[in-house]
Amino acid sequence: MKNEKYLIESIVTKDYNTPYAQEDTYKRLIEIWYLGKKADLAYYQIMTIKYLFPEENTINTLLRKIASTFNYLEVGISEENRIAKVFNLSAIKIKWKKIQLSITTNHKGYEIEDYCASITNLLENEQSFIAFLNQNNMLGLLFNGHHKENDKVICKGEDLLEYRNSILIESIVNEINNNTNLKYSLLWLGSLEINKKNT
Repeated sequence: MKNEKYLIESIVTKDYNTPYAQEDTYKRLIEIWYLGKKADLAYYQIMTIKYLFPEENTINTLLRKIASTFNYLEVGISEENRIAKVFNLSAIKIKWKKIQLSITTNHKGYEIEDYCASITNLLENEQSFIAFLNQNNMLGLLFNGHHKENDKVICKGEDLLEYRNSILIESIVNEINNNTNLKYSLLWLGSLEINKKNT
């Protein structure tokens, strides 16, 4: 059983091409376990073990609480190296109901209720949830549609994809959305081979 560690970073720069540019960085430290095959898909367990936000304020505390809904995922990966199945969706729904109750008890207002409703609706449709997880700011840099190769480097402008010894070492994707520059990056932090007899 193999464990990989990655740092996923999202850099959001609003008004990036003006003197008033404002940059925020959001980071997640994740661990990934490959556990073989399940339902003809590669079976992975993914755990977020730490969040690093720009600053501790009410909004970021709320975002961290919402994000904790997805701290533990069991996913099936297709031959195209994309998420195709979420095996623990029922458990995620139960967890979200508890988190939603806590949020709506302590925070009132239409925007909060509307945002919580959007997450509830997302979890009611597995294909929509899978599309959400395949986004670059979630797990799209890891399960990126590229087949794993011993040594592979793809550079396109500022974007980068690098495999070494069949391990994804680094991935960088830049996007422009209206007047916001979005830079997503993933960096491999190491791996650990676990003997199943000792687990």
